[in-house]
Amino acid sequence: MVAGEMGVKKELALSPPVSPAAPSPSIVLPHHLHHTTPGPKGHAYKEITDEPIDEEEFWTNMGKLHNIGLCLVYALVGFVPSFVSTPLSVYLVHTLNAHPVIQNQISICMSLPWALKVFLGFTSDALPLCGERRRPYIFLGTLSWAGFFLYLSYVGNPSGPILGLCLCLSTVGMVLCDTISDAMIVERSTMECEEDHGHLQSLVYAVRFGAAVVGAVLGGLVYNEWSFRMTFAEIMCLAGALPLVLLLPSLGFVKDMRRPRSSSVVVAAAGDGAIVSVGEGVEEIEGHPPVSQQLRQIWDTVTLRVVFQPMAFVFMYNLFQVPNVSWNSFLQLTLGFTPLMLGALSFGGRLMTFVGILIYKRYFLRSSWRAVYVFSTVLLALLSVLQLLLIFQINTYFGISNFLFSLGDDVMSAFITGMQFLPLTIVYMKLCPGGSEGATYSMLTTFSNLALILGNSVGSLFSLIWDVSNGAMRRSDLSGLWKLTVLTSCLSPLPLVLLFLLPSDREQEKQMRSRAGASKWAGMLFLATLAGSLAWIIGQGIYVLCNQNLNRG
Repeated sequence: MVAGEMGVKKELALSPPVSPAAPSPSIVLPHHLHHTTPGPKGHAYKEITDEPIDEEEFWTNMGKLHNIGLCLVYALVGFVPSFVSTPLSVYLVHTLNAHPVIQNQISICMSLPWALKVFLGFTSDALPLCGERRRPYIFLGTLSWAGFFLYLSYVGNPSGPILGLCLCLSTVGMVLCDTISDAMIVERSTMECEEDHGHLQSLVYAVRFGAAVVGAVLGGLVYNEWSFRMTFAEIMCLAGALPLVLLLPSLGFVKDMRRPRSSSVVVAAAGDGAIVSVGEGVEEIEGHPPVSQQLRQIWDTVTLRVVFQPMAFVFMYNLFQVPNVSWNSFLQLTLGFTPLMLGALSFGGRLMTFVGILIYKRYFLRSSWRAVYVFSTVLLALLSVLQLLLIFQINTYFGISNFLFSLGDDVMSAFITGMQFLPLTIVYMKLCPGGSEGATYSMLTTFSNLALILGNSVGSLFSLIWDVSNGAMRRSDLSGLWKLTVLTSCLSPLPLVLLFLLPSDREQEKQMRSRAGASKWAGMLFLATLAGSLAWIIGQGIYVLCNQNLNRG
């Protein structure tokens, strides 16, 4: 299946309610007007400006100069992994002759940082740098993101372990930029009117997937046997240069929504002089949420029934989406797919994921979440079973080439995956408590991403049951491949038996919030699952990358 980053089929998440607060008046200070207005959720924000502003327009119009930098983050997060996907896939199979387990582990190395979002979000919320909570972290993330790609370019032909380590550390930087941008988008989304709630987040993810489509096309075109073919080192160099050239200049214009502790604090601050100067012409609010408050808010969030109940379903659902890790070797070594053909598959998959998101946003935004999951999961399972036709070459009896059949399967799977992407991410911002958007939002995505990565890790174990090595693919010995395909296809729909844990729609989600309910045992289980899964993934990754037999294919 081609969707999102390598090995990541989907990204889901959930969110807790924010209590309304009383409106706070505007406060006029010498030389500047600090225009303070609560958003629809009652949060008061402060921005320095010379004139009163329409805050909804100011913060939610992504075409404005101070918001374009955030759009660039989402565009590059979509473009860069997609651009390097095809060259990386070919390099692993043909240059390194890496075993499918190693190929999958490289994918896990690129996915694992997405499970660290909770720690990155917590750091930005609790530890401001240079008086700011957001922009300095995007700067640091950009340097890490670009630096390790450039190092791979310098090495030229890195081994599997070096490749996995550098891609992991580079992705940490990318995820840091993405996490901070997510938090800033969540903050801005509180300025949306009720009927537009969710459209801002839909927009930035549309930018992300649109850029991924472009990246898939270019990645397939530049890494081929033509005269203008780029080397793997040159592709790594380009992937590292883009964040430096595009992101760093835009950071100077990005504005952070600076938050006072409460409406009453703002009024008192004006009288007590607690709004202090942190630079020439710049004023900042004292008192970022302390670490203890951040930890308490995270704990309170994970113990809420409205959070842990749906997330239990999300975790189990993602865990059972186990990939067939030998599929990439099968396409290249058995069917002889060229880099251009792989790029076309990637392009089709990314494009249809993007289309699926747009179709859901346009026609199914108010549909039952349960109905979307049942429909999409059953279709995905059927499409996965249809891969058996390609394995046994039954498609050729109907005059359908291997490439067209594989393209059709990938396109349909990616479209359905795109349909699944938004149902839960739209309600993200509703569950983020004020002052800890980064930590809470990223914690919820961490849990779902970790389940996906754990599912990939299980896929590596399943691939050792039968012989699905590169040697078997070259000999066209597919006895292990079809058995692995049947196993993974049968697993994917099993979590639907837990669908009752997921709210059916927005109204039921509101009812769950109104009934409140919390359990410290559920919170402890949540944290134990998080820690245990992370430990397993890291331990298995170290073992696999250091296994010389697997590194030889």
